[in-house]
Amino acid sequence: MSQKPSAVHQPRLIVANLLRALGFPVPSAAPPQPPPPKPKRRIYVNIPLPPVECDHLGRPHQHWTGNKVRTSKYTPLTFVPKNLAEQFRRLANVYFLMTVILQIFPMFGVASPILAAMPLIVILTVTGIKDGFEDWKRHKTDNMVNNSMTWTLKGNWKNVNRPQAKKSWLNFGRRVAPCECGPGTEDPLCANCAKKAKPKIIPTFDFQPSNGRASLTTIEPPEEMTQGWARTPWKDLHVGDFVLLTSDNRIPADILILSTSDSHGVCFVETKGLDGETNLKSREALKETLFIKTAADCHTGQFIIESEAPNMNLYSYSGALVIPPPCATLKPVHAQRRLSHKPSMINALDLFDGSRSVPINIQNILLRGSILRNSAWVIGVVLSTGIDTKVLLNAGYTPSKRSRIERLMNPQVAMNFAILLVMCVICAGMVTAIMNGWLKDKPPWVTAGHDNARVSGFFTFWASMIMLQNVVPISLYITIEGVKTIQAYFIYSDIDIYHEETDDPCVPKSWNIADDLGQIEYLFSDKTGTLTQNKMEFMRCSIAGVPYGQGYTDVTADREGLDPSSRAQKMSEMSLEMRKTTSAIYKNPHVEPDTPLSFVDPNIWSDYNTVDGRSVIRNFFTLLALCHTVLPPKRTNNSVIEYAAQSPDEQALVTGAKNCGFTFLDRKLDEVTIDVLGEIRKYRVLNILEFTSSRKRMSVIVKDERDGKIWLLCKGADSVIYERLAPGQSIMCEQTLVHLELFANEGLRTLCLAQRVIPESEYISWAERYHKAACTLVDREREMEMVGEEIEKELELLGATAIEDKLQEQVPECIALLRQAGIKVWVLTGDKLETAINISLASNLLTSNQTLIVLKAHTPQTIFSQLRETLAEHSANTNVALIIDGDSLRHALSKPEGQDLLLRLCMICQSVVCCRVSPKQKAQVVRLVKRGVGAMCASIGDGANDVSMIQEAHVGIGISGQEGLQAAMAADYVIAQFKFLSKLLLVHGHWSYYRVAETVMNFFYKNLVWVFSLFWYQFFSGFSAEILFDYTYLMFFNLLFTSLPTLILGVFDQDISAPYALSIPQLYERGIRQELFTTRRFLLTVFDALYQSSVCFFFAYALTVESTWDSSGYGVDKRAMGTMVAMSAIITVNLGVGMNIRNWTWLVFVVIFGSTALFVVYVPIWSVLPSSTLKGVVTHAYGNASFWLGVILSVVVCLLPRIVWRLGKSMIDPPDLDLIRERQKYRLGTPPRLVRVHEHAEKEESVQNGTAKIDLEMTEVRRRVSSVRHRPSKVLTNAIPEEPEPGEKEEHPHGDEDEAELVSPYPLSPIYPTVPPTSPTQAEAPATPSPVRSRRPISAPIPRITTSGLPRANHADRSLSAFITPEPHHTSLIFMDSRTTSRNTGYAFSFDEGVVSRDVVGAFSTSGLCEMRDKDEEDDTEDEEIPKILSGRKACASDGELWKETRR
Repeated sequence: MSQKPSAVHQPRLIVANLLRALGFPVPSAAPPQPPPPKPKRRIYVNIPLPPVECDHLGRPHQHWTGNKVRTSKYTPLTFVPKNLAEQFRRLANVYFLMTVILQIFPMFGVASPILAAMPLIVILTVTGIKDGFEDWKRHKTDNMVNNSMTWTLKGNWKNVNRPQAKKSWLNFGRRVAPCECGPGTEDPLCANCAKKAKPKIIPTFDFQPSNGRASLTTIEPPEEMTQGWARTPWKDLHVGDFVLLTSDNRIPADILILSTSDSHGVCFVETKGLDGETNLKSREALKETLFIKTAADCHTGQFIIESEAPNMNLYSYSGALVIPPPCATLKPVHAQRRLSHKPSMINALDLFDGSRSVPINIQNILLRGSILRNSAWVIGVVLSTGIDTKVLLNAGYTPSKRSRIERLMNPQVAMNFAILLVMCVICAGMVTAIMNGWLKDKPPWVTAGHDNARVSGFFTFWASMIMLQNVVPISLYITIEGVKTIQAYFIYSDIDIYHEETDDPCVPKSWNIADDLGQIEYLFSDKTGTLTQNKMEFMRCSIAGVPYGQGYTDVTADREGLDPSSRAQKMSEMSLEMRKTTSAIYKNPHVEPDTPLSFVDPNIWSDYNTVDGRSVIRNFFTLLALCHTVLPPKRTNNSVIEYAAQSPDEQALVTGAKNCGFTFLDRKLDEVTIDVLGEIRKYRVLNILEFTSSRKRMSVIVKDERDGKIWLLCKGADSVIYERLAPGQSIMCEQTLVHLELFANEGLRTLCLAQRVIPESEYISWAERYHKAACTLVDREREMEMVGEEIEKELELLGATAIEDKLQEQVPECIALLRQAGIKVWVLTGDKLETAINISLASNLLTSNQTLIVLKAHTPQTIFSQLRETLAEHSANTNVALIIDGDSLRHALSKPEGQDLLLRLCMICQSVVCCRVSPKQKAQVVRLVKRGVGAMCASIGDGANDVSMIQEAHVGIGISGQEGLQAAMAADYVIAQFKFLSKLLLVHGHWSYYRVAETVMNFFYKNLVWVFSLFWYQFFSGFSAEILFDYTYLMFFNLLFTSLPTLILGVFDQDISAPYALSIPQLYERGIRQELFTTRRFLLTVFDALYQSSVCFFFAYALTVESTWDSSGYGVDKRAMGTMVAMSAIITVNLGVGMNIRNWTWLVFVVIFGSTALFVVYVPIWSVLPSSTLKGVVTHAYGNASFWLGVILSVVVCLLPRIVWRLGKSMIDPPDLDLIRERQKYRLGTPPRLVRVHEHAEKEESVQNGTAKIDLEMTEVRRRVSSVRHRPSKVLTNAIPEEPEPGEKEEHPHGDEDEAELVSPYPLSPIYPTVPPTSPTQAEAPATPSPVRSRRPISAPIPRITTSGLPRANHADRSLSAFITPEPHHTSLIFMDSRTTSRNTGYAFSFDEGVVSRDVVGAFSTSGLCEMRDKDEEDDTEDEEIPKILSGRKACASDGELWKETRR
């Protein structure tokens, strides 16, 4: 039980919460203690509650929530107080309320307190209406859901689990009538009857279905099916109720399936509302309850359901169905009392003698929110209702995210408030000093009661705060919300990030963090479904040590330079040849004739005709057709079969087996039918050991009905399959490992297949233990996994499969664009190392000229030493990439020392790939960078395993892909394709950051000019807090006169157009460096406002003090002077905001000059109204030339320094953005894309710290516009090399050791590519879009890293550290395999023109390891002391021997 903080700590908590609310970094308090877990539940069906489960009145001890749900926040009674409390959580609203309260007191001289409160009232009312409207929609949705109808059992049936209705308070104190139960009419809920209860005989019933076996075809419900059922609203459902569901019904609660319209108890459900997956999933009824077909059967079935406590896991359920035996006797009450003092601790099996238990898992449950499909009807029992259902338990709130500008804005608002306090203190102090001076002379105007200087100073302080209240603008927050809302609409409406195939636009779900999109420095991406399409195709296989598969993958097609059309043509020709060879053995009627095949290799049928090949090939594809959870297939008119599966991997494997003649035909409750080359075979499914992230494998145990043999069929990762193989398969294992390496080098996902024949006696013994583990309610998954380990052993290796997950369109171009923008892209995936590396190479995340650092370790000490050595080795090298696996990452993150070393190493790497990582580790990596570096992080993913990573990042981006909508539901922004990320970040993110930052700064600027003008007047009014302006000027300054220019700036302004933002991605680095919203710029804004306010006031003061404006001698009073100052300030700030607007359109002209004209028109209109205080001012001010001369002169002098500064800077040292904007203005076309160049050592050092930002430079503009002179770019002259003269050798400007990262100097934008100019005279016009794809030159080798071929260490600690040295045509890789002993084994890999060589240096000491490096053939004779390991010659390592093994 948590303790209340002591009085000593409460002030600290208050201060910490205040600082945290202002945006200052304050460490968070310890997380609150989680709520106590809910108890398990026991549901009695047609069995009276035992007395031990009731209280003395016969009411059940367990009370469960009803099925009525409420997602709304308010009720009619709580709306006003609760909504106001939420709005006043914002400190600004508290400040505004305080100023309104002060203005109520007449001593402060406010003309109308109601008018003063109007802005706050309007803001609170508008926000309240918006919140109320949103909550009203929630109420409508709740009522619609709660009043939805379903069928429940009616009649005299009674749900004993349902508590009795609460009695009315009118019956309080009435005496309860005595029990009138007679013999044979005892009420089980009566306390008196319970005391004299005797052992009761439970009626017998038959659990076996009466109609025997039947086909899987759906049985139409009989006409009398609805007899005995009543339509009931969802809100009236209770735990233990019988429910009848029909096809296309939504599931009203979590329900246990008792029977279905199918005789085998199979039904299908759509879970799109739960996990976003649109494919149907099969669910099964328990065999023991299939006899329940009608309402009458529901009265006879008697059982107890032991259910787990409600939890959030959508993919698992632990329960048991306890069935009493025939003629069961309920144990006496005293025996039940002895079982336990707590009813929840009683085992239901102990309530009856001879009871048996049947396990219940998620396959037997229909979850609320899913939809019943393709099933006529389902009868079930309600397990959980309302907020205890899994879908509502998962409906937690997404972590509240605030944008960086919003967090930084609070300290600046606090600084504004500090400025306000300083001005108020000055006014109060001066009044106190003046009063003390007056009181010494006792002047006659000081009356009794007003002779206290301190009291006068106190009231002056608060009066000054009222006068200067606009220093914290109340309209700023409304404007920012409006800007972000409209920006979200622009993102949603952008046709360039709309996916037409799926009709999916970009959906902004968190509008308040749009500006964070323009400041992303680290992007963490999933691989499968994010970089790839998650549409699997079976491409390769290895059977008995022989590889098969000749189709082109993305990697092989890229190596051979095949474009998509050439690749499709070649695949079509190969498919035709494959069909011819297959038809010679078997004419497959289940395959579409014209569909191209992914797996093509006619050699497999040549080997099939041999004696040895036939059996292994049949076993291999038979396993693929049996070991899966694919739904029963759909048949078209021409007998073609189509599959649907939860996993795209399984669907690809089963489809591949079908294309080869091994077709999965049908699945019944416990029977699978397959077609093996025309031979129909049936197998009985005994057990399914499902795939989990910890098991990394799936197994099925089937019984062949032909010979009665029991087979264990297993598929999984090579690391877990090889550990469970029987001895004597070393040769085949080695050959399969080689093939796995080859498959992984092609970017394919691999699985190993194995099988085993299980003796019947062994299986019977194991099945009993497995059934016992399956009935366990506590740690069922762990118990079942431990028992499953016992039978998954002594396996026979059949081979391996390789499936391809193709890259999404334009992923390489998008990643190249993001990297040029300064965004560091990390890939966090659960795939194996080789696959992750090759996909990263194909997607331009890794380049062929990078040094790849591979870290693998199994202890924290080993990974720490590897990190230290790698940091020392590569501290001066910036062109490196890190690859680390999940185990090493887990050990590195286990201690602060490892976290610091890992973070330091990652900061010097251009790219990081984390493979074999869990969802939790993904979130840990994001948290490490977010907290360790303080950089803005974004995560992108498409599956449920990416949710934690998405929620941890500052900005979460979900892809509505093949793995469901879990990631999309938890994300802040949802896109359909990875390629849309370039425009979302580089265009919309850049614009949002620019617009929000400029809006906030300009808001501060205009309000400070206004407030300082009021403050200067206090020096000439005795610091009396007298307001210079008319009070309506104060009220409408932010509402009418100056609000629209800043709003237009925040909504429509663009510092650069979209084509230029994509063509010059380096512009994005301004957001990464946070150049637009800094404290320095805020202070410059304050000083600028001080200058402009002083000019506006003192010019007006000089022209009006002791002067007249007409011949009548009319003296200029405060009202005329205030009007002049106000007009000068309003025109100045509107034009000042206009000068900050980069993209002037007709709307900007209208708003800027319209807002100014509005004040000019407002003054005479207000002056003629009866209640006006400006009568006579317009006549003397507007008709006098001195007034207009003073206004014009003030505005010119205010803005002149800014104009001179900008003009001089553009002529002498123009910013790069100005040069780009001039190209855009005069339509000279998008310039060539720039190249990163490391010019100085200090810049390279900053890159190692992860903070280097390469300055953006532009090409020389070879023209003159007006009188503005431009200068050539400093970096570009060295960045883009000129074309060498014929015969001239081109040299690298930085030498061999400092190799720069060269990219194409021409745009590769998927949306706005640009055609490079062919001559200096050619006009640079905007290019037309064309499908340009960045391809690596064929001559440049792609380094491939493989580790699966290394010897395995079962009981020794094994770690691998790898260093890759790239050369133009030759790449070497050195592994070091460290064990707990001092003896080491080294592996040297060489990649030379597609030939992979591996050399093993064994049994040498680390201290004696010689330096190894590759040499060209012409250099082999040089430096004989260096071991020629990679060149293939015999070499020596101290204290060791050398073995060489070369594979091609």
